[in-house]
Order: sequence, then C-alpha cells, then structure tokens
Amino acid sequence: MAVSKHIKETIDELKKLDLKISTVEEIKQIINKIGGIALFGIEVNSKGMVLRARPNKEDEYYYYEKDISYISDEDKIDKIESGRTNRKGEALFYGCLPQSPEEEDDHQVTSMIEAGIKEDEDKSKIHSYNLTQGKWRITKSFSVVVMVHNEDYIKKNDKLASMQAAYKNFVNEDPDKKDDYLFVSSFMAKEYSKVVPDGHEYQYKISIAFFEVLREFGIKAIAYPSVKGEGTAFNIAMESELVDNNLKLEKVAVWTILMQGVRTPLIYGSLVCLDFNEDGKFIYQESGESPSVMRKVFEGKIKGTQ
Repeated sequence: MAVSKHIKETIDELKKLDLKISTVEEIKQIINKIGGIALFGIEVNSKGMVLRARPNKEDEYYYYEKDISYISDEDKIDKIESGRTNRKGEALFYGCLPQSPEEEDDHQVTSMIEAGIKEDEDKSKIHSYNLTQGKWRITKSFSVVVMVHNEDYIKKNDKLASMQAAYKNFVNEDPDKKDDYLFVSSFMAKEYSKVVPDGHEYQYKISIAFFEVLREFGIKAIAYPSVKGEGTAFNIAMESELVDNNLKLEKVAVWTILMQGVRTPLIYGSLVCLDFNEDGKFIYQESGESPSVMRKVFEGKIKGTQ
C-alpha cells in the first residue's frame, strides 16, 4: 500500500504553512483532518526518575522546588517564551527521562546541555558558572507518548531504535494504513527534532499544536529525542498537574562548570541536597570537591581527567 492521497495532501498543507502568521488553532484544525494516528506509548513506572537542570544567575542559589520546577509564579508566566510543546505564556515541565539506572549519566549531562551550557565570548579566560539540577522520583506510574520515528537518531540511541522497531511491528498489523501511519509519524518526528534558533520560536507551532491535540484526548506527557543532546537521550514535556501528582523531588545538586574557549568543560559537584526542611527548603551540604583544586586541575597544574 502507498500513502493515501488524503494524508499526502494534509501533510503538504502543514509543510506549506507560513508559521510566522499561522495560529496554533489553525494548525490543530489541519492536524485533526489527518484522522487516526498510530502512536507509540510507554508506561513510566514508579521506579523511574526525571531530571531537570536550571542555570544559576551569578551569586544566586535556589532553595525551593518551585525555583527549579515548572514556572508557577504569576508574575513570571507572561515572560515564558514558546517552546517545543508550549505556547508563549504557558508553563509546562521539561526534563530528561532516563528509563533505567544505566541511562542516568547520559540524561544527567543532557539535562545540563538543555539548561544551557553556554560559551563565553572571551576565550582567553577561564569562566565559571553554576547549574542546579533536580532529580524527581516517579511516585505513580503514567503514560507517555514517545516520538520514535526519527531516522537521524536511531544509530545513536539503541533504546530509540528498539522503540521504532516495535512501532513498525505494531503498524504492520494494519497493512491498509501502515504507510499513512509511518508517513505522519515521520513528519511529526522531524518537527520534534527541528533545530530552532533563538528568536524564531514560531517554528515550534506544529509540535505545539500536535501535543495540544494529544492533550485533548487525555495525554499529559510526550517524550522525544533531545536535539541538543544529538538524540542520545530523551526529553519529556509534562503538564504541571502530572508533575504535582506523580513526581517527588528527591535530590538536588549544584554543578560548577569551568570553561575556556573550545576546551572540553570541566564539571564538578559543588553542593548537594539530600534532605529538606519542613517548609521544603533545600538543606545544602558541600559535595567534597574543592573549587580551588578543581580550577587547578582545569588549568593543568594538577593531573586530572582533562
């Protein structure tokens, strides 16, 4: 079977949109014309975790979950820019979703990259800044739609490759529609892996609209390969209600990053929080890494891992 004329025309309509002027509502109407869409979903169980990092401003530390979770302050919500799945002024929770303890390290680094490991303009000096990373334990299982049909990333991500194989086996059970399903899935996967420069957030409108259509059917979370992590880890976007009801902040770490020019950054833990006050305030303790020693390692004055 070939891709149906109806599906080709609908996807072509999406491709031809001028996203600068098209609205999310208009795009949703086009997506709804597709009809049935075959989705790949996973059940995230209570042994899992979600990681999220946020850059610190200079000489600033975060002390409460609301400071590192989704934005909940009314005076800040209006300042939220459009993202991969959220409209301007809409607060969703973005994090990284390792699906086993063995994947935690890769997702930990990816969450830092997503938070913005930045390059300084002055390449001659060593620059230092902090990121605060939270680790949320999943306390109640929930379903997640995963964008698996991305050919660019399957060679870098074994988990994605196995999910894509399972998805193809699933759609093969409906030979009359399988080509339509794959065609739509491939297009949407590309929307979720599109590199969008700062200031061009309007290019997210199709992926925003797609998630909104899913949310209207009760789906509260979507996962997709991290663009900044080059597909090696999974990002997750979640509704705030799902975060409040299904996640519990378990650990917080402050990471210090030393950078200079094109050199590989040196990242080390400076503070860690394993316990919280009654009001939820983080109780930080030093992680054991000496800032002065780590700087000397980075400078090459002490042998280290650089």
